[in-house]
Amino acid sequence: MCLQRRPARRRNPICRPLSCFGIIAPKGVLFYPCCGDDTLEPIQLFIDRITEFHFADIRRFPTLPTAYVCPGIPAARPHRTNGARFPHRGYIFDPTPFFQWAERDEPTHKEVWTVRGRPGETITLYGHKADGEETFNKLPALSVFYYRGDSPGEGGSGVWWLGPRLFHRILDKLVDGGLIVTDGSNPDPGFRHVPWNPLWETNRWWDLRAGEPEPKDLVWEFEYAGRRFIRLMECGYRYGPVYAWRVERIPTQRNASPKTSLGGRTMGLHRVRHSFAAPPNL
Repeated sequence: MCLQRRPARRRNPICRPLSCFGIIAPKGVLFYPCCGDDTLEPIQLFIDRITEFHFADIRRFPTLPTAYVCPGIPAARPHRTNGARFPHRGYIFDPTPFFQWAERDEPTHKEVWTVRGRPGETITLYGHKADGEETFNKLPALSVFYYRGDSPGEGGSGVWWLGPRLFHRILDKLVDGGLIVTDGSNPDPGFRHVPWNPLWETNRWWDLRAGEPEPKDLVWEFEYAGRRFIRLMECGYRYGPVYAWRVERIPTQRNASPKTSLGGRTMGLHRVRHSFAAPPNL
């Protein structure tokens, strides 16, 4: 395990693609379960890398942000429930996307955007009014798993996305070099001391910490289940700082490691002992 001093806390959203900071996500699909209307920042962070954004919430259709309207395309958007229009979370400016068309096929709202400077390419956004796990099961391999601002209490989903059952399924679906972007929401309280708990060591939800002091040093790199997890940078804030983690598969010849049993499942575990430099404060 490699510890580094905690960086200065960032409260303001970045509002620029993470590629501007040298963090390149694999091309592909982003999934954000239990998102509410929190759709603007994930799109801003990955608009230049992700081709499909999937936002899911069981209570309502996630509200998608507004893009500029292409010439000749009607400005009205079929984003309504019982005749009431949802408020938009904000506008996308840089890089500038243009709204092409939308369709509504219950329980999914779909929009297709084009982005200036990328002729022939489109971005598809899906708002699913559906159970997050059911939506997850229908998706192909993921490039980014984005998850923040959830809780086990009233108003939260109560789904343990960072608990053993769902976390291992996320790893199975995440492509090599894919990203987990999270504030550490909803780890299973019955499995708090597990090898991947650095993902939520800065989460401020009161009953997850159960009186434990906030760590002064952060784990920046660890290995688990044949994968290396690397904390890249802070990129937002909800119930604590939101961090982007790179998840890389370790070559097979290096997978020999101690074993640990977790919930009946045996997984490889190896803690990194060499130094890993913390990213600069940006």
